Amino acid sequence: MSKTSNKPDISVADSYKKIVDRWEKLSAEAKLPSARSAITSLESQVEKLPAEVVDVRKRGYAFAKTLENDAKKLRSRWNLEERAAKKVIHDADPNLKKLVRDAERQLGVSEKRRDLHDDVDRKLDLLEDEIEDVEKRVDESLRDVRVEVNEIQHKLREATKLLDALNEASFKLFPNEHGVAVRPGENIGRHEGEGILFLTDQRILFERREKKATKKRLFFTVESELVAEVVWQAPIGSIVEMTAKDKGGFIGIGDKDLLMLTFADDAKDAPEKVTVRFRKYSDNEEWAETLLPYVKSGKIAGERIDVVKSAEFDTANLPTTCPTCKAALPKIYRGMHQVECEFCGTVVNIDV
Repeated sequence: MSKTSNKPDISVADSYKKIVDRWEKLSAEAKLPSARSAITSLESQVEKLPAEVVDVRKRGYAFAKTLENDAKKLRSRWNLEERAAKKVIHDADPNLKKLVRDAERQLGVSEKRRDLHDDVDRKLDLLEDEIEDVEKRVDESLRDVRVEVNEIQHKLREATKLLDALNEASFKLFPNEHGVAVRPGENIGRHEGEGILFLTDQRILFERREKKATKKRLFFTVESELVAEVVWQAPIGSIVEMTAKDKGGFIGIGDKDLLMLTFADDAKDAPEKVTVRFRKYSDNEEWAETLLPYVKSGKIAGERIDVVKSAEFDTANLPTTCPTCKAALPKIYRGMHQVECEFCGTVVNIDV
């Protein structure tokens, strides 16, 4: 046979190997390992949720009181959702196997027939389309559960970040005070520096955190320690203005997600204004427009697992005069635990 006549044989061999490789790949995918793995993975996540909720409760997280019930309900209905997803696979299995066999039979008679390779490819196209369709239907059957799992997991991650930050904080929570949220950030202006913005149901505060070298070797730090210091704090009720501002850098580089707060003039020890640049998160608008007003209003108390008091700030029972000199006391804001008489210096405890 001449070299010219040998070229089509080489082309046939290469073409045949290509469609054999494709058939082997698709025949493996026809067993739907990705869809089965997705079901198993989601099942594992659902099963773990109740224990993960218990863990954050043991560590002191007091909000999102529906977490236990949400995780329990999701777990109790998982069997139905799992069966529905597996039924999609079960019902599709006969047709997938038939398509695999059809392609295999065509493949068996086309090794030396280049003119039949396109027929094999068309059958493999049908198989590939069916696999994608079944995987899509399995994914759609799991979508609602996945959304609920993601929502619960998000709340748990936020709670864990809060608890970890409180565990390392230089300050302690007051009795009956509970952490709500934290954000890494940079305090801009006075006491500038990197740190953590803490929000509780009674106050907001910024703790500057710096790593300082405790031991150096030549010019290199070999040992360091975390130095934490609260640089400002204020009762949550003393916030009078909350603004979010996004200062974009060049083509989006160096964006600054700013949260700017103004406090009441007569709020003792509170700064006049503060600006915090959020790090790693861009939800400064959500804090300014939703979270801070919600916490300031006291409505967040309704999310407490152990809430016994009304969310309303009961001003009727607040002290108004100094028990020592009878002078009028300064205004009291939600989140304050003590108030000091401006005339005689007597410190009056506030029952919260």
